[in-house]
Amino acid sequence: MLLHEVSGSDLHCTDSIELCCERVWLDYAVRKGDGLLKKVCEGITGCYRRLLLILALLVLQVGCTLALPYLTAGMIDIGVGQGGIPSALATHISAEGMEKLLLLMNQEEQEKVCAGYRNEGQVYTKNEMNREEEEALADLMTPPMVAVYALSTDGADYKEVLG
Repeated sequence: MLLHEVSGSDLHCTDSIELCCERVWLDYAVRKGDGLLKKVCEGITGCYRRLLLILALLVLQVGCTLALPYLTAGMIDIGVGQGGIPSALATHISAEGMEKLLLLMNQEEQEKVCAGYRNEGQVYTKNEMNREEEEALADLMTPPMVAVYALSTDGADYKEVLG
């Protein structure tokens, strides 16, 4: 029926049948005066709010996609490039926590730790020190801190890891 209404004088379909039919249909729509573009535009006018929402979501998606490399680079710079946590030492330790740590140290180690922290009532606060002093104090305090943690959790974390 469609082929009967279209004058085939200017159509030369040497391509596949599907492509030929598509050309015939487009030619029919143009000659009939239906205006394919006009129909599409008429269909869009009723749902412009939805189209604006879709457009806004696409813009948001593009913004998030473009921000991802920047955020990832920031994590890598801080985590890997700058060594992550600047110091293994806690800036504040409760008085109870400090007591537990000091129990696991000898007299000389206790003096070094007490020199690195000042007592402010129920909290010990780390004193200002240079990087070398901080590293030395961290090396001194790490084994007792791990032991206190292991004892306070009854070794539950280690049982999970070791099976």
